[in-house]
Amino acid sequence: MSPAKHEHVATVLRARILGDVFGEQGKLPSEAALIQEFGVSRTTIRSALSALTGEGLVRSETGVGTFVRTRRRHVYRPQADLGRPVENPEADHFLRSEAEHDPSQAIRVGLEPAPEVVATRLGVQTGEFVAVRSRIRYFGGVPYQINDSYYPREIVEGTDILLPVDIARGANTVLAELGHEQVRCRDEIYIQMPTPDEVSRLDILPGTPVAVHLVSGFDAADRVVRVVRNVLPGDRHIITFDRTRPDDDA
Repeated sequence: MSPAKHEHVATVLRARILGDVFGEQGKLPSEAALIQEFGVSRTTIRSALSALTGEGLVRSETGVGTFVRTRRRHVYRPQADLGRPVENPEADHFLRSEAEHDPSQAIRVGLEPAPEVVATRLGVQTGEFVAVRSRIRYFGGVPYQINDSYYPREIVEGTDILLPVDIARGANTVLAELGHEQVRCRDEIYIQMPTPDEVSRLDILPGTPVAVHLVSGFDAADRVVRVVRNVLPGDRHIITFDRTRPDDDA
């Protein structure tokens, strides 16, 4: 069975987008030009463009045209999370590692009811109030990541972790100073569709898949003292792990 006409148009345009045919400006031909090229109706062209929009490949500006969505992919390195911070005003490793890409972040702090996934890992009741550092991280003014960190209230209340500013020495160092240095982490990665809140916070299309990286940080007493929920839009990230072969006699 031959594909529907709009699917054929979408397939051709998708190949051109991925092949960088539309150049630096990234503007697609007008609807009229596409109608003439493919010999189909305006409805068919709009259906094809709608499919490409849903895939996050193009965006439309009313009265201007349709453009390729260009996103620089951020290299996300989960193993850098427990790296020792550098003493400078932008100590967050996200800000340090990508300084040339104009990074920034919006920070909100407070006490909030623990979601079930967080409560389970922190060992508290669902809905029990925990401390939260909620951040949206940007490159060039574009939101790239959600980074929400949850802590047991009794450990961090009254500390720098609940100040809505960058922590120059790093939140992990604050935990260590409080006697809860993280000695290991458990990483869980889920690939899923975004929630309406994530769509809004990240300014992404509802059809854009996200990777959710959930990190549980354990102290020397094997207590989880931090749970971080990172949300990474699939069209803006490459997740990179470094691994070392274990010794043969290990």
